[in-house]
Amino acid sequence: MFSKILAQPVHHIRFASSAKLNLFLEIKARRSDGFHELETVMSKFSLFDDMTFVPNDTGRITLSVDSPQPELARLVPSDESNLIVRSLQALLATVDQDSASRMGMTVSLLKRIPVQAGLGGASGNSAAALVAGNQLWGLGLSLPRLMEIGGGLGSDIPFFLGSGFCKCTGRGEQIENLNCAPRFNILVAKPKFGLSTPEIYSRCQVPEAPINSETLIHSLRTSRLAEFGKALFNRLEFFAGEMHDGIRRMRDEFARTNSLGHAMTGSGSCYFGLYRSYAVMMAAKKLLTNRMPEVAFFAGHTLGRPFNK
Repeated sequence: MFSKILAQPVHHIRFASSAKLNLFLEIKARRSDGFHELETVMSKFSLFDDMTFVPNDTGRITLSVDSPQPELARLVPSDESNLIVRSLQALLATVDQDSASRMGMTVSLLKRIPVQAGLGGASGNSAAALVAGNQLWGLGLSLPRLMEIGGGLGSDIPFFLGSGFCKCTGRGEQIENLNCAPRFNILVAKPKFGLSTPEIYSRCQVPEAPINSETLIHSLRTSRLAEFGKALFNRLEFFAGEMHDGIRRMRDEFARTNSLGHAMTGSGSCYFGLYRSYAVMMAAKKLLTNRMPEVAFFAGHTLGRPFNK
């Protein structure tokens, strides 16, 4: 699901905004606008940021950020550079200036999803802000219109407004809901280092013969778990491994476990493995924690439902 509504009184909305995983990511071409043409299959993952939105009539948007990890809270800006604030401002741009001057929002973010991790936490927060602002301000914008606004802010944002599993093309903003909802056991590893998305893409090269996601999608729809694990793929993983040997180490360590497949998500630095059962996943977590004590691990599962169901 995009995010489950924890409570929705008239005066505020609370969301649990999820992370995402790239189960497949291929670079198809370099675009004239500086981006890359992608084909990626993404799923939402059961790691959440908690968000609260309270409307007011001050005309101001304020954001406070907290986290169980103080260092994580320090990495997240609370000014207009944050996608939450920018998303709400984009909504206000759809109404006349006089109305916008009386529409404000107080937002509280409890951050759990790591940054510079390939988990899409900021994009999920942005999607939550678009939904919350649209509802609390009574704008009446359609889901396609919210996706259009989100796509102008960030490539992954429309995905978080769709269903749990999507195939995304273009620069990632064109989404196709795959209309399936399997629940896979996933173990995510977050090393201490982060990776810069622009730097990763500046290093990547378009393959002469790009592959497609047909095998992965077919195994996803037919619940062939072993085949699905073998089809996990991320073209950016090679280039990330060139930037930091920690990526190669995680790949080698996950190969020691009984995973059905493993890969990097997004442009890193998080790495994940797929497991046949919860027990096998937790055994892998114990092994990997002993071998890589400096790495944080998140044991969870994929989320298959649209946010509005």
